Amino acid sequence: MDITVYLPDDLAQRAKAKPRGFISGVLRATLEAKFAEEDAMKATLGDAGTVTLELTTDDGHPYRGRMTATLIAEDPRTGTNVYLRQGGEVIAYRLEERSYRTVEDPQRDLADILPTREYIGAMGALGIVPEVDLDAEPPVVASPRAAAPPSAGTKGRRLRSVPGDLVVEPSVNLLKRLTGHGDATVDLTLPTPAPAAPPAPPETALPAPASEEPSEPEASPSEG
Repeated sequence: MDITVYLPDDLAQRAKAKPRGFISGVLRATLEAKFAEEDAMKATLGDAGTVTLELTTDDGHPYRGRMTATLIAEDPRTGTNVYLRQGGEVIAYRLEERSYRTVEDPQRDLADILPTREYIGAMGALGIVPEVDLDAEPPVVASPRAAAPPSAGTKGRRLRSVPGDLVVEPSVNLLKRLTGHGDATVDLTLPTPAPAAPPAPPETALPAPASEEPSEPEASPSEG
């Protein structure tokens, strides 16, 4: 199969200097890693089910968020659960704080949230091969290389909406559903805040005009 790849001039010049088959090898390895990630996430979502989160709004009002997701890691020490949603988004939830947040870069961010064993399991569920520093005692997760920018696949795992977009069920609605009085599920979507107006430029003070002092009259030459 012939594939045409367009490169910027600077990359094309460097690629031409590489041995024959270099570009095809890089492309093949990239595609294999990408497809392995997609296959792993698809398999993980095969166990997806309805998850209910106990949450609180910024104003202190409790509500329940409902979503379809798979639990991929949990840390009993901090009470943190990490879920993979059907859309490919990864979120971290803490019951104690009754809040959840988007994990923008799972490979980097989850290393600071989960213990090593749980982190490796979460990466496996996402199709990512982590690196562990075996020289450390005990072994710890090695920080991802800072030189590598986030890939398109990583960005695709972001929560593509504002916090609060889960389908929520207030307690009164839950009682109605249990007693058979209809489905009162509501969608509690928080509006996207408007961008803040840029600050006004500071006023520049004009210099005060120089004071004009009256000049002394010139002395006239004395008459002999």
